[in-house]
Amino acid sequence: MNLRYYGNQVVKKTILEPWRAYRIYNQKEINRGLLPQFLGIGTTKGGSTWLWRMLRPHPSVFMPIKKELHYFDNHFSNPLSWYNAYFEEAAPQTLRGEITPAYSIL
Repeated sequence: MNLRYYGNQVVKKTILEPWRAYRIYNQKEINRGLLPQFLGIGTTKGGSTWLWRMLRPHPSVFMPIKKELHYFDNHFSNPLSWYNAYFEEAAPQTLRGEITPAYSIL
């Protein structure tokens, strides 16, 4: 993430929306530490469901019950807390991830 700090606000530079170069996040939301640590992107019919099914039961990995969250393409207008809610059940020591193959065409 390309984050910049301005006072108590964090600004993230994003290439996902060229018309909006920066998006302001609430520092409190970022400090909660619920954002995923990895994203699974790829192609349609490229084995992402299989990968999600294999990672989901692993004790060191947390994957949301819903496979494709589409936050960065369909739900980017929602607050970051909407996205964080999918990862609230993750234990602190687990690696959090999300798989949405459609991110590859952003």
